[in-house]
Parts: sequence; C-alpha cells; structure tokens
Amino acid sequence: MVLHDVEPGDPRLERDVLAVLRELRPHLTGAILAAVYTEGYPQGLRYLAAYDKDRCIGVAGWRVVANTSAIRKLYVDDLVTLVRSAESGSVPARIGTSATDVCPLGVPRSRTPA
Repeated sequence: MVLHDVEPGDPRLERDVLAVLRELRPHLTGAILAAVYTEGYPQGLRYLAAYDKDRCIGVAGWRVVANTSAIRKLYVDDLVTLVRSAESGSVPARIGTSATDVCPLGVPRSRTPA
C-alpha cells in the first residue's frame, strides 16, 4: 500500500478520492467535493489516499484543529475504505496511523466517527 497526499486541483481528487468517499457519503459529487476542499484547505483540511498498485482503496480526511482545551488536536473528518478492501481490516489502521504520522509532534490525536 502506498499513501499519497492529494492536493486541491489534483485529478486524483475526483477520479479516485471521490469514489472511495462515496462509500459513506453517496451524496457527494465532484463539484461538491471540489468546493468543500477549496474552502476547507485553507482551514487545514487534507486528504490522504491509500493505493494498492494503481487503485485507490482508502481515504482519510484530516486536519489539525486549534482550541483552548487541547491547544491543537488532530481531527479525522473521514476514514473510509472501499467495501472490497475493508475485509482485511488493515487499511483503515494504516491510513489512520499515517495521518497521525504527518501531524506535528505534540498535537493530541482524536478521532470522530464517520
């Protein structure tokens, strides 16, 4: 499994990330995802995509949130895998671990259900 950060405007956002996110968010369209990412990116929203060869099999949407209770906290917006890939159970764990790895040291981690 190879992990890639997907930036706004990257063709993989609509081609790959959207297909995986729609497993849990069937209302999403390419236009909605692009609009949300354009607005959310300056707020810290990032997408990390997991690939098995050339196929995207999982996505984590995450950001670091500043607040008074924890100062900074890793917030996972989405942690989604393709149904066919979720059987092993290791994809969400690897994506989630990777999202915390890119988080600055000293930031408390928190996860929210999808």
